[in-house]
Amino acid sequence: NLSSWFYAGSWHVGYNQEGSARKVSVDSCPVADEHVNRAIPVISKTLGNIGDPALPLEKVLISSDGKKAYITLTGGTRKKGEGLKSLVTHLARHEETENVAVIGRDEKEFDFILSGNRYTASPSSFIQASYAVNEAMIDTVIEWAGDGLETVIDLYSGIGNFAIPLARVSELVLAVEINRRSLNHAVKNAKQNDTGNIEFINIPVDEYIGGIAFEDNSIDLVVLDPPREGARDILDGMAEIAPGKIIYVSCDPATLSRDLKALAAYGYCLEKVKPFDMFPQTYHVETIALLTKK
Repeated sequence: NLSSWFYAGSWHVGYNQEGSARKVSVDSCPVADEHVNRAIPVISKTLGNIGDPALPLEKVLISSDGKKAYITLTGGTRKKGEGLKSLVTHLARHEETENVAVIGRDEKEFDFILSGNRYTASPSSFIQASYAVNEAMIDTVIEWAGDGLETVIDLYSGIGNFAIPLARVSELVLAVEINRRSLNHAVKNAKQNDTGNIEFINIPVDEYIGGIAFEDNSIDLVVLDPPREGARDILDGMAEIAPGKIIYVSCDPATLSRDLKALAAYGYCLEKVKPFDMFPQTYHVETIALLTKK
């Protein structure tokens, strides 16, 4: 996701400097797909040619299927999005940025294959930065989950990244996701992969965990892939559900360590931990942890 801003008479795209609101312009991203990197300078040049400080552009979301870049422009509100039509028209003239739309309006979709399953997504729905690393993570989750499972809960389930392969090794998957766009993709992905044993639930994870009651030992596995702030707010509820296994997928070792310590106090034993280098040449690391109930 690129931020956008108008400064010193011209538009810029880039990122926020870590730990501050300072903006840093970029022409490419070293860990991004080549098609994303071809699109970034075209977007910058097009914005420079428009030169309208009132253009209601806030973010530029870019994804790739390994063949082309797919771009979604966001203006913050639906009303602001109306003002981005001219930018869409200009960008669509270039091969590098032809798949462009405003968020919520005929957003461009793309397909890709992970671990033998076909997924459809769009730039505004979350997907991992590397298909190869994501596939390795999916394979690890399925290996650690085992087979013959009855009921699995997949929290922060997104487009069905883990829910769809989990459905092949369990009788029922309860997939919980707050983002409606991601959930719509997940429903579509389940259908095109013939996985009819997934129940999709579109509410915040903390509301779901805090508002349900399961019989003791009725949940075999909980898989969770929370945002960077971790899962502190749902750990009490997870302990009450008392699944036989927990597979925790984390993008922040600090919050993972904090949450694993809390889960240990609830009677869970850390069995395995495996890191994944999703962003080479940076300190960021994805981690998967397996916990079992003592």
